[in-house]
Amino acid sequence: MATIVLHAGMPKTGSTSIQRWVEREAASLRARGIDPVVIRPGDRERPRVLPYRGGPVTSGPIVKRYRELQRPAPLMLALATELDRLARGSRSVLVTAEHFADLLRKPDPHFAGALERLAGDHEVLVAYYVRPQHSAVEAAWKQYGFRDPDEQPSSFVRTMSATLRHLRTYRRARRTMPSVTFAMRPFRSDLLFGGDVVTDFARRFLGIDDMPTGTSQWSNPGLPLEAANYIHASYGHAFPHTHEGLARLNALKGRLQEAEVPETDAIRRSRMIIQHHCHTEHEADNRTLSRLLRWRARPFVPPVDWAGQVPGTLDELDALWHAPAGDAATAVYDAAIRDVLGTTPGRRRGRLRARVATVARRLGAPPA
Repeated sequence: MATIVLHAGMPKTGSTSIQRWVEREAASLRARGIDPVVIRPGDRERPRVLPYRGGPVTSGPIVKRYRELQRPAPLMLALATELDRLARGSRSVLVTAEHFADLLRKPDPHFAGALERLAGDHEVLVAYYVRPQHSAVEAAWKQYGFRDPDEQPSSFVRTMSATLRHLRTYRRARRTMPSVTFAMRPFRSDLLFGGDVVTDFARRFLGIDDMPTGTSQWSNPGLPLEAANYIHASYGHAFPHTHEGLARLNALKGRLQEAEVPETDAIRRSRMIIQHHCHTEHEADNRTLSRLLRWRARPFVPPVDWAGQVPGTLDELDALWHAPAGDAATAVYDAAIRDVLGTTPGRRRGRLRARVATVARRLGAPPA
């Protein structure tokens, strides 16, 4: 019997950081008896499960194929068969893909059935990381919500918040996959082993207690909220939900990674409003979940201290997230965005980068 560790997690819960670590440490993991594997789309409904030997370790493309084929049960049945075949020659197998979280939130019946079938012959351990709801909502907006100029911030936040019922996800997973160990972990530094997700994952799910210092490196950070709002208000469909749009987004993140700007009053108030909404909507369930899983989180989404301000509602976000970021911040964002979009001749791009650097220095933060 092998142990099959399936790493999943909500968006922006350190999945990329864990995957980069697995890619770097694949040889040392194998020496410990932990075999990283990748699941790749094969012919139609026949996925391939292969020992990891290099390149991206994420198995996310199989989830994309599953969706494209309208979620056929035979694909997940074949996945269980192939994973079982490979696991029989190992002590421990590790599979990672943040997109697995999309199949676990309800969970998807065919995927859950595949895991439950595997659990008949192996120990199946699902590592599922979740963020506090208020930070999850903001992270989702900064990753993809802002890219649709027709999306109203208040509507996005309200809809996104409604999907983040962690206690319901946990109970459904336990009920649907009773033979699977579904381990939900809190993505908050004070609740993670070592204060970071890589150390937490290695210790909690792989039994590695001797992680060297400096192991974790934050990968794939989000855009500044102010920059996401500026793009949403001013640049339309410049960052579409395509491979090209994602490439542009990643390039922009690199340019703005260290070009911090002062937080505006509008941004500060908007965060208070989202936190208040999520505390009101979710904290009772969060407390129950914390007790069940012994997170010692009191609370997971803290209450808001309005400090004399009038409490706000989500409808206010539509104006707050369109408020000007200030001339200096707008200059940084506009120069970087235009550079990434390639809307200026190549010989002017160097001057644009210099403009970003100059304005960022005036703001007290060196550009990326």
